[in-house]
Amino acid sequence: MREYNTILVAVDERPEAELGVKKGIAIAKQHGAQLVLVHVVDVRTYTLVDRGDVAFHSNVTANRRKLLNAYQTSCRYEGVFYCQAELAFGNPGPILVKEMVSRHQPDLIILGSARMGKIKKLLSGNVEHHVMKNASCDVLTVQAG
Repeated sequence: MREYNTILVAVDERPEAELGVKKGIAIAKQHGAQLVLVHVVDVRTYTLVDRGDVAFHSNVTANRRKLLNAYQTSCRYEGVFYCQAELAFGNPGPILVKEMVSRHQPDLIILGSARMGKIKKLLSGNVEHHVMKNASCDVLTVQAG
């Protein structure tokens, strides 16, 4: 069985992300690994006006940090004490695969995965597909249901 020392978990507001965090906690406890929780704000979903609005940016940042803090608290409550959280802005797939993998050098990336049809996945730009195709480490997708 492969040893995992650093596990990167991509998080967002979806229930699937919460399942990913729970799976990350279980694996981290099993391996004595550290967790890195990452939320990437997908700037492609905001207009140019929104991106330049300082108040909008501050509000988005505060809300996402609150989300990360809640997940971090859950990790510590469950006994994973080395759990860091990071917020990034950009296109989630490339940010996770290039920037976050380079910075944290995880042995495993965990993604919560929504059940979608093939067309919906294609249209959504599918972060999951990009990470699975380009990551240099193991990738685990966790699906609800």
